[in-house]
Amino acid sequence: IMGNLNDIYRSIFALPTLKYNKLHLYGNECSISIPLATGKQFSTIEYLEIAHYYAFDELSDLISYTPKLRRLNLSHINQD
Repeated sequence: IMGNLNDIYRSIFALPTLKYNKLHLYGNECSISIPLATGKQFSTIEYLEIAHYYAFDELSDLISYTPKLRRLNLSHINQD
């Protein structure tokens, strides 16, 4: 699912008018491997809810895509 999760996030961040996104995944832990955003990759998302396992550095990379973010709801952080 890791490759698919990366593709899912890239697709979500590419949607030009998306304001709200809620992503819940159940099951095994998976990692996210996407680079920090560049100027052309910024998302319009203002409200983001993430409910799957992730590490803090992965969260930092995800947040780099959302400069308009106003609300962030997190769960299932990986403590390792």
